[in-house]
Amino acid sequence: MTNANTASLLERVEDLTSALVQAQEDVALLERITKAKAETKRLAVELEAAQEALAEAMAAEVQERREATYSDFKDITVTERNTGEGLLHRIFEITYVRTQWNGWESAPVTHTCIGFGSLPDEAWGYLLNARQDQIPLSILSLSPTADPWEAFNTYFTGMKRGWLSAPVADADAA
Repeated sequence: MTNANTASLLERVEDLTSALVQAQEDVALLERITKAKAETKRLAVELEAAQEALAEAMAAEVQERREATYSDFKDITVTERNTGEGLLHRIFEITYVRTQWNGWESAPVTHTCIGFGSLPDEAWGYLLNARQDQIPLSILSLSPTADPWEAFNTYFTGMKRGWLSAPVADADAA
């Protein structure tokens, strides 16, 4: 009988040991869950601060790149001549000053283009990103939100088609 009694006691000890280990794991889980709410709040604050720092750093980097890209541009002006035939027939004269190497030194050089289609890419970027105040109101009014990219997209689409859509006709009078 001793063997049977020992076997049942051994089984009982193993069951209790297993239950104790499970209870200890549950207590550890409960402690982690109890701390989880405070940890979540702490991590959320840290994450928000890190995201703000990242956004500021990225904005500063974009600004630095923009300034470096357009550093050789000194000025740009757009002159609009109305021919009386509508926006698509107006003449736009774009004059920009850009520093260029002339063999001895970097000196400001004035360039003039007739029409936006002949404007170099760098000058386009300068106009759209740094000097939006020089975009003619007649073109800017093509966008309901005064977004220069949308306005020029509408303008060039109209130039390609040969006409502007009806809701935009009011901009023709501007």
